Amino acid sequence: TKQAIGSIYFSSVNEIILLNCNISETSGLTRGVVYIEGFGTFYNMYNSFQKNKYSGVMQIKQGARYFDHRNRYLENLVLLEGACVSLTGVKFSHIIGSSIRFSISESDGAALWTDEVNSIVLDNVTCEDNSAKGMGGSIFVSKAESFAINHCAFFKNRASMNGGGIMLKKVIVTNIISSVFRNQVSNQSGGAVYLTGTDSKCQIYVYNS
Repeated sequence: TKQAIGSIYFSSVNEIILLNCNISETSGLTRGVVYIEGFGTFYNMYNSFQKNKYSGVMQIKQGARYFDHRNRYLENLVLLEGACVSLTGVKFSHIIGSSIRFSISESDGAALWTDEVNSIVLDNVTCEDNSAKGMGGSIFVSKAESFAINHCAFFKNRASMNGGGIMLKKVIVTNIISSVFRNQVSNQSGGAVYLTGTDSKCQIYVYNS
């Protein structure tokens, strides 16, 4: 398909479930393959997204809760601002057991891009061989109250700017627990993780990583 708005588009819906879908080789202009704006809870589970070209595969905006469980994102190309999963103005997000591999962003964060998301939790997520022409080869997080990664793996992610694996900007509390970072590359600073733009309230904790 070729269109300005996503292949799947919802607005002002209380509950959305996307389950066992295979979406591949779509192309578009300004919005993601899946574009959701204004929602209560969105369950995105056991889906496959491969070789899509959009401004973000998942564009999720202004919602309460987003759950991304055991999805597979492979060889996606993000042409504008965004990532395979892009979240803006979401109160809570939980990504568990998903894998994001061999994806490219023309801006920041090829795997996950967030702005003004209160709480972000990643459990058992694998980010491998992703690259961004901006900051955060795999993940870019801006303006969050808390960001936590537990038992996650980051392999061979690259950024042309800061944060080869992860770029954190104005994140108040960060927890990195039992996670692996190998062969992360940044052309500037922070090969694995780069944290900036915070004040004295910023707290970062790294355990067994």
